[in-house]
Amino acid sequence: MSLAEFRQSLKESMISLAWVQWTALGVAGQIERKTNRIIDPEALILFTAFIGREDQRLFDLVLDWLQVNGRFINTQRLKTLLKLTTFENSDVLGYMAASLSSFESRARWSKLAEILVPKSQLELTPLFSNTPLSSAQERDPHALSYGFERNVYILSNKALDFSTESLATLLLRLRGFLGVSSRCEVLLTLLCNDYCTIQETAFASGYSWRSVQDVLFEMNKSGCLGASEAKRGRYYFLKNREQWLKNMDISAGQVLTFPRWLSVYNACVSLASALDNPLLERVSALSIQGVVQNVFTKIGPTLMECGIEDLRFISADNYQDIPRILEQL
Repeated sequence: MSLAEFRQSLKESMISLAWVQWTALGVAGQIERKTNRIIDPEALILFTAFIGREDQRLFDLVLDWLQVNGRFINTQRLKTLLKLTTFENSDVLGYMAASLSSFESRARWSKLAEILVPKSQLELTPLFSNTPLSSAQERDPHALSYGFERNVYILSNKALDFSTESLATLLLRLRGFLGVSSRCEVLLTLLCNDYCTIQETAFASGYSWRSVQDVLFEMNKSGCLGASEAKRGRYYFLKNREQWLKNMDISAGQVLTFPRWLSVYNACVSLASALDNPLLERVSALSIQGVVQNVFTKIGPTLMECGIEDLRFISADNYQDIPRILEQL
């Protein structure tokens, strides 16, 4: 596979992954592939703020979905994960928040939009890479505030409520039951594992060690959690975990998988960005391999811990397998 072919394949597979995950959450789309892996909505929004610029239809349908389901998005966690994102998307995220601030959950999205307003005047650039605008088309005023040009976003009313029967929406379902707070990510981690430590829970959820410690301490007072005796390396577990799963309509044989999706997105975008250099078309295969090797010194450890088995074995030697793996997620 040539470098140009790989770049195109990787981009298409990232867009396809975003489509699969959003349709699992209720976005209107004709996607045959299904996923049973639990989706991280905040990480997916951050990823879409990047990859959605390659597909306006996906981007606008996500905005539609957020108009319906925005109350179940944890904007505080969104800001936390934004700091862990290795690709540029804050201006686009600001535009998304500004668009949403006119609709449901206005206060939370308005606050996020204000935080992400560019500090200085930006040169206007097209929001979408392959959707040219004519001079006669009206520009979206929210987009202009964040340095982008696009046609005016119009709500299509095609979005659906997220499914209450899919494993993919389990985190959103927990928020519907318990409210939008870090307790949902902590409970989800406990549901996915027989037991876990504070550090493991913090890593899976994206919250700080201290905040997870406080949540687990409080939840333990309910009598629904058990904990090991040792203070150092203490682990926690759900009492009657099987009953909790049954209450969420999850059969005992189903495997709950909540990958660290932000690590997957970060790794894919880092590789795509490193190879998106026209000068690489003129260098040898050995030089390209050197660029890939340099990228994997950074993304290799995160792929090892992302929670997706096939990606654990990806290295600079077999990196061209990534699009195929993404198409199977």
